[in-house]
Amino acid sequence: MRDQELVNALRCVSTAGGPMGDCKKCPFYKTEPVPEDLAGKVNLTEWSSCDVDAVELAAADRIANQSTHIAVLQQEIEKLRGRLMQYEDTGLEPAMCANYKTFEDEAISKGVPFKRIVALMEADRAGLLAVLPCKVGDTIYHTSKVRTSHFENDKIIIDDEGRWKIYEMPFALVHLTYIGKSYFLTREEAEEALEAMKDE
Repeated sequence: MRDQELVNALRCVSTAGGPMGDCKKCPFYKTEPVPEDLAGKVNLTEWSSCDVDAVELAAADRIANQSTHIAVLQQEIEKLRGRLMQYEDTGLEPAMCANYKTFEDEAISKGVPFKRIVALMEADRAGLLAVLPCKVGDTIYHTSKVRTSHFENDKIIIDDEGRWKIYEMPFALVHLTYIGKSYFLTREEAEEALEAMKDE
Protein backbone atom coordinates (compact mmCIF):
# COMPACT_ATOMS: atom_id res chain seq x y z
CA MET A 1 0.00 0.00 0.00
CA ARG A 2 1.26 3.44 -0.89
CA ASP A 3 1.71 6.10 1.76
CA GLN A 4 -0.81 8.40 0.08
CA GLU A 5 -3.50 5.70 0.17
CA LEU A 6 -3.02 5.29 3.91
CA VAL A 7 -3.03 9.06 4.44
CA ASN A 8 -6.29 9.37 2.46
CA ALA A 9 -7.88 6.58 4.49
CA LEU A 10 -6.88 8.19 7.80
CA ARG A 11 -8.31 11.54 6.73
CA CYS A 12 -11.49 9.89 5.51
CA VAL A 13 -12.25 8.04 8.78
CA SER A 14 -11.33 11.14 10.79
CA THR A 15 -13.54 13.56 8.88
CA ALA A 16 -17.10 14.19 10.02
CA GLY A 17 -19.85 14.08 7.45
CA GLY A 18 -19.19 10.81 5.70
CA PRO A 19 -16.73 9.30 3.23
CA MET A 20 -14.36 11.37 1.10
CA GLY A 21 -14.21 10.06 -2.45
CA ASP A 22 -15.02 6.63 -3.90
CA CYS A 23 -14.93 4.09 -1.08
CA LYS A 24 -14.70 1.15 -3.49
CA LYS A 25 -11.23 2.34 -4.54
CA CYS A 26 -10.02 2.39 -0.92
CA PRO A 27 -7.97 -0.63 0.21
CA PHE A 28 -9.95 -0.64 3.47
CA TYR A 29 -13.34 -0.91 1.79
CA LYS A 30 -15.09 -4.16 2.70
CA THR A 31 -18.46 -5.88 2.34
CA GLU A 32 -20.13 -8.12 4.89
CA PRO A 33 -23.26 -10.27 4.82
CA VAL A 34 -26.27 -8.70 6.52
CA PRO A 35 -27.36 -10.64 9.61
CA GLU A 36 -30.46 -12.73 8.95
CA ASP A 37 -32.55 -10.88 11.54
CA LEU A 38 -31.85 -7.61 9.70
CA ALA A 39 -31.87 -8.75 6.09
CA GLY A 40 -35.64 -8.54 5.75
CA LYS A 41 -35.81 -5.13 7.37
CA VAL A 42 -33.14 -3.46 5.23
CA ASN A 43 -33.89 -5.52 2.13
CA LEU A 44 -30.19 -6.29 1.61
CA THR A 45 -28.07 -9.43 1.70
CA GLU A 46 -24.76 -7.59 2.23
CA TRP A 47 -23.60 -4.15 3.14
CA SER A 48 -20.37 -2.20 2.80
CA SER A 49 -18.30 -0.50 5.42
CA CYS A 50 -14.83 0.87 6.18
CA ASP A 51 -12.46 -1.32 8.18
CA VAL A 52 -11.50 1.47 10.57
CA ASP A 53 -9.55 -0.89 12.84
CA ALA A 54 -7.43 -2.00 9.90
CA VAL A 55 -6.75 1.66 9.00
CA GLU A 56 -5.50 2.36 12.50
CA LEU A 57 -3.37 -0.80 12.64
CA ALA A 58 -1.85 -0.10 9.22
CA ALA A 59 -1.05 3.46 10.25
CA ALA A 60 0.57 2.25 13.49
CA ASP A 61 2.65 -0.35 11.59
CA ARG A 62 3.70 2.22 9.02
CA ILE A 63 4.78 4.70 11.72
CA ALA A 64 6.72 1.97 13.55
CA ASN A 65 8.44 0.83 10.36
CA GLN A 66 9.30 4.36 9.33
CA SER A 67 10.61 5.16 12.81
CA THR A 68 12.92 2.14 12.61
CA HIS A 69 14.00 3.14 9.12
CA ILE A 70 14.63 6.72 10.21
CA ALA A 71 16.74 5.51 13.14
CA VAL A 72 18.88 3.40 10.79
CA LEU A 73 19.25 6.35 8.41
CA GLN A 74 20.30 8.60 11.28
CA GLN A 75 23.04 6.14 12.20
CA GLU A 76 24.23 6.06 8.59
CA ILE A 77 24.17 9.86 8.47
CA GLU A 78 26.36 10.00 11.56
CA LYS A 79 28.84 7.60 9.97
CA LEU A 80 28.87 9.65 6.77
CA ARG A 81 29.29 12.85 8.77
CA GLY A 82 32.33 11.35 10.48
CA ARG A 83 33.82 10.30 7.14
CA LEU A 84 33.11 13.73 5.68
CA MET A 85 34.89 15.42 8.58
CA GLN A 86 37.92 13.18 8.00
CA TYR A 87 37.91 14.19 4.34
CA GLU A 88 37.54 17.91 5.16
CA ASP A 89 40.44 17.66 7.61
CA THR A 90 42.75 16.66 4.73
CA GLY A 91 42.13 19.96 2.96
CA LEU A 92 42.10 18.15 -0.39
CA GLU A 93 39.74 18.91 -3.26
CA PRO A 94 37.52 16.05 -4.56
CA ALA A 95 39.48 15.80 -7.82
CA MET A 96 42.74 15.40 -5.92
CA CYS A 97 41.21 12.70 -3.72
CA ALA A 98 40.04 10.89 -6.85
CA ASN A 99 43.58 11.07 -8.27
CA TYR A 100 45.04 9.64 -5.07
CA LYS A 101 42.44 6.84 -5.13
CA THR A 102 43.36 5.99 -8.73
CA PHE A 103 47.05 6.01 -7.79
CA GLU A 104 46.41 3.79 -4.76
CA ASP A 105 44.31 1.29 -6.75
CA GLU A 106 47.00 1.04 -9.41
CA ALA A 107 49.72 0.48 -6.82
CA ILE A 108 47.65 -2.21 -5.08
CA SER A 109 46.87 -3.96 -8.37
CA LYS A 110 50.61 -4.13 -9.14
CA GLY A 111 51.50 -5.38 -5.67
CA VAL A 112 53.61 -2.33 -4.76
CA PRO A 113 53.53 -1.71 -0.98
CA PHE A 114 53.04 1.84 0.26
CA LYS A 115 56.42 1.80 2.05
CA ARG A 116 58.12 1.12 -1.28
CA ILE A 117 56.36 4.08 -2.88
CA VAL A 118 57.43 6.37 -0.02
CA ALA A 119 61.03 5.12 -0.30
CA LEU A 120 61.07 5.84 -4.05
CA MET A 121 59.63 9.32 -3.50
CA GLU A 122 62.26 10.11 -0.89
CA ALA A 123 65.03 8.80 -3.15
CA ASP A 124 63.73 10.92 -6.03
CA ARG A 125 63.59 14.00 -3.82
CA ALA A 126 67.21 13.37 -2.78
CA GLY A 127 68.32 12.98 -6.40
CA LEU A 128 69.10 9.29 -5.91
CA LEU A 129 66.50 7.87 -8.25
CA ALA A 130 67.01 7.27 -11.97
CA VAL A 131 64.59 5.71 -14.45
CA LEU A 132 66.50 3.30 -16.66
CA PRO A 133 65.63 3.16 -20.37
CA CYS A 134 65.77 -0.65 -20.23
CA LYS A 135 66.81 -3.46 -17.93
CA VAL A 136 70.45 -4.04 -17.10
CA GLY A 137 71.64 -6.77 -19.44
CA ASP A 138 69.16 -5.96 -22.23
CA THR A 139 70.68 -5.67 -25.71
CA ILE A 140 71.60 -2.15 -26.82
CA TYR A 141 73.34 -0.93 -29.96
CA HIS A 142 76.58 1.07 -30.04
CA THR A 143 77.84 3.04 -33.02
CA SER A 144 81.60 3.21 -33.30
CA LYS A 145 84.36 3.34 -35.88
CA VAL A 146 85.91 0.02 -36.85
CA ARG A 147 89.32 -0.30 -35.26
CA THR A 148 92.05 -2.88 -35.63
CA SER A 149 95.21 -3.35 -33.64
CA HIS A 150 98.75 -4.58 -34.24
CA PHE A 151 101.96 -4.85 -32.29
CA GLU A 152 104.72 -2.41 -32.92
CA ASN A 153 107.80 -2.33 -30.75
CA ASP A 154 106.06 -4.46 -28.16
CA LYS A 155 103.16 -1.98 -28.03
CA ILE A 156 99.56 -2.37 -29.16
CA ILE A 157 98.73 0.14 -31.86
CA ILE A 158 95.03 0.89 -32.55
CA ASP A 159 94.25 1.62 -36.18
CA ASP A 160 91.12 3.62 -37.05
CA GLU A 161 89.74 2.36 -40.35
CA GLY A 162 87.42 5.34 -40.72
CA ARG A 163 84.23 3.35 -41.25
CA TRP A 164 81.42 3.00 -38.75
CA LYS A 165 79.79 -0.13 -37.43
CA ILE A 166 76.95 -1.05 -35.08
CA TYR A 167 77.89 -3.30 -32.18
CA GLU A 168 75.44 -5.20 -29.98
CA MET A 169 76.18 -5.31 -26.27
CA PRO A 170 74.37 -5.72 -22.93
CA PHE A 171 73.20 -2.54 -21.24
CA ALA A 172 75.09 -1.48 -18.13
CA LEU A 173 74.74 1.57 -15.91
CA VAL A 174 77.92 3.04 -17.40
CA HIS A 175 76.03 3.47 -20.71
CA LEU A 176 73.19 5.49 -19.17
CA THR A 177 74.45 9.00 -20.03
CA TYR A 178 75.27 7.95 -23.61
CA ILE A 179 71.86 6.54 -24.51
CA GLY A 180 70.60 8.38 -27.59
CA LYS A 181 74.10 9.64 -28.42
CA SER A 182 76.32 6.68 -29.24
CA TYR A 183 74.29 3.94 -27.58
CA PHE A 184 70.75 3.16 -28.72
CA LEU A 185 67.91 0.94 -27.59
CA THR A 186 67.10 -0.38 -31.07
CA ARG A 187 69.09 -1.15 -34.18
CA GLU A 188 66.80 1.16 -36.14
CA GLU A 189 67.78 4.12 -33.95
CA ALA A 190 71.47 3.28 -34.36
CA GLU A 191 71.11 3.06 -38.14
CA GLU A 192 69.33 6.41 -38.24
CA ALA A 193 72.15 7.94 -36.20
CA LEU A 194 74.72 6.63 -38.71
CA GLU A 195 72.71 8.03 -41.64
CA ALA A 196 72.59 11.39 -39.91
CA MET A 197 76.41 11.35 -39.58
CA LYS A 198 76.73 10.94 -43.34
CA ASP A 199 74.75 14.12 -43.90
CA GLU A 200 76.98 16.15 -41.60
